[in-house]
Amino acid sequence: QLGQLNKLIQLELDSTQLSGKIPSEFGLLNILTYLDLSDMSDITGSIPTELGQLQSLTDMYIYENPSLTGTLPTQLGRLNQLTHLWLYGQAGISGTIPSEFGLLSALEELYLYDTGIAGQIPAEVASLTLSHAWLHGNSLSGAVPAFDNSLLSELYLHDNLLTGTI
Repeated sequence: QLGQLNKLIQLELDSTQLSGKIPSEFGLLNILTYLDLSDMSDITGSIPTELGQLQSLTDMYIYENPSLTGTLPTQLGRLNQLTHLWLYGQAGISGTIPSEFGLLSALEELYLYDTGIAGQIPAEVASLTLSHAWLHGNSLSGAVPAFDNSLLSELYLHDNLLTGTI
């Protein structure tokens, strides 16, 4: 039913006792710029791929939801207006960081820590003009890619399985 509110610009459902899956119909909220589905201990399932259709979205906060599972949708890489992507504190999220996240050209803050993600940090993500990249507390492995970004003020990589030289 919330997916039918086509004039909605902001949707904040954080810190509620709402339960169930994140509706795929949220992808129909064409002019939505702000989405906060954080700290909702009773939501289940995975992050819907349809959220990649929210072309006006600048802020996505889906964190501290311990019952969310699945992988990070590659379709989120289509959100070219997105400046804040906070997906942390979800141990049930697995897989890798999609290289498509490197298409998020407006992204400033990537908070993707304390999850079940593994694999290497994609070079495409390291090349973004981020100010904050918090990727700690995962199972990321391999070498640290070159973060050649003069705007990067916070880079957290601790508590991973990274190897190579500094």
